[in-house]
Amino acid sequence: MIAGQYSQASVKMPHKPEQGSATDGPAQKTTTEFEEGATSLLDGLKLLLKQFRELKEYFSHFVAAKTDRMKLSLRSTVLRLVLAALGFVS
Repeated sequence: MIAGQYSQASVKMPHKPEQGSATDGPAQKTTTEFEEGATSLLDGLKLLLKQFRELKEYFSHFVAAKTDRMKLSLRSTVLRLVLAALGFVS
C-alpha cells in the first residue's frame, strides 16, 4: 500500500444518527464528542508535560555525566603532568 492511502477496511466512519431519532439529537452527540475530545486533549497535554519533565531529568543526568567526565579527564591530565615533572627532576 502506498503511504498516505488507506483501504476502505482500515478507515472507520463515525456512526451518524438517523434523522428521526428522538433519543440521540445532533446537539447531544456534538456535546458528547466535544467532551470526549476535551478529555483526550487534556490527557494528551498531561502526558506531554510528563514526558517533558522526564526529558528535562534525563538531560540533567546527561549534562552531569559529561561534566564529571571532563573533570576526570582534567584530573588525569594534571596527574600525568605532575608525574612527568617528577620523572624529569629525578
